[in-house]
Amino acid sequence: MEINWSFLNKFNIVLAITLPILTVIFYAIKSYWRKGQEIKRLEKTVASLENKIVSEHDNLLFNSVLNNIEEVKSKLLDLINEGTNNKLRIDNFGLDFETVVSIFKYTLNSTSMDRDVRYRGLIINPDSKDIEKVCGGGSNLSQNTARDSIQYLKEITLKPNVNISIKVYSYDNPPIIHGFLVDDEHLIIGLTHFDKGGLVGGGTPYLYVKKDKSSDFNMSLFEVYTTWFDYWMANGRQEVVNKDL
Repeated sequence: MEINWSFLNKFNIVLAITLPILTVIFYAIKSYWRKGQEIKRLEKTVASLENKIVSEHDNLLFNSVLNNIEEVKSKLLDLINEGTNNKLRIDNFGLDFETVVSIFKYTLNSTSMDRDVRYRGLIINPDSKDIEKVCGGGSNLSQNTARDSIQYLKEITLKPNVNISIKVYSYDNPPIIHGFLVDDEHLIIGLTHFDKGGLVGGGTPYLYVKKDKSSDFNMSLFEVYTTWFDYWMANGRQEVVNKDL
């Protein structure tokens, strides 16, 4: 049998040309398929975010989004009312306390609370030049408001039969975070930003996070909040202190 060398040479040439092309096409299709799957996963994540649904597989790190300060106050009220023991612990990394004063007026008072309340708060230093620098521009913070808030809390401590422990210290460095930690289990955390050189807090949504010791990142959020809070409680200026419960 005579071998057709001319045909084999042509076949090898065609194979040498088409094989790399087919390989490129194969990997292009594979890459396209993977990107399609990634897009679907991202679309699912975005939908979960918009619907405030937690997905463990997509590693969402919070339980819900609180769109504004009114939703924060509503969530705080729910957490306070849902407490199962007679002690309520609130660590509040605050700003000028405009919101906090309203919470004390209508929620944390001796006539409406059946729980012993320990409130520890941080507030912007009403006399700090560094804080003064960031209260201009587009800032929604006011050192005068902070000063009035401190005076209001001092007056509360002088009232008889008040079952509230209040400790407030001020800080003089513009903060990145603020929020509330309730009973060391429920974290409401917000971020600040600058607008025209002024510091803005409470102008963007907050995250609500329930403590989950099985999640390293969940616990890191609590660590960020508590360590910064404890630092300023230890190194800030004492403004209001009445008693321990």
